[in-house]
Amino acid sequence: MSNNVDEKLGFVFGRRSIRVYSPGEVGQAAVQKLLEAAMAAPSAVGKDPWRFVVIRDRRTLARIAAELPNGQMLATAAAGIAVCGDLAVAHDQQLSYLLQDCSAAIENCCCALISSGWAPAGWECIHGNKGSKP
Repeated sequence: MSNNVDEKLGFVFGRRSIRVYSPGEVGQAAVQKLLEAAMAAPSAVGKDPWRFVVIRDRRTLARIAAELPNGQMLATAAAGIAVCGDLAVAHDQQLSYLLQDCSAAIENCCCALISSGWAPAGWECIHGNKGSKP
């Protein structure tokens, strides 16, 4: 790759998962842009089966963190975005398409965070985790 391409892809190669956050709030405009970026992701046959839940309540974030095997970082986050998939809307109602579509939306959100100067947290997947609590 040329240096020019490397520079343009720096946000991809520099992606890291952050587990300790700076204090402060995340504004509504920033959250809206992140959601728009997530929804700009490709999906099988354009079904867009993702649903997003923005979580700002600290107690709720702490409760979620306590239930996730690797999600303790949520307890100190200013906000979280839960990406949920609607299997009834997914292409051919296939779980494999749903998972790929939601993953693409998450990756778009991570790329938007990085290109905006924010460092994204790691994402926590609870689908299929045998150790996750119901």
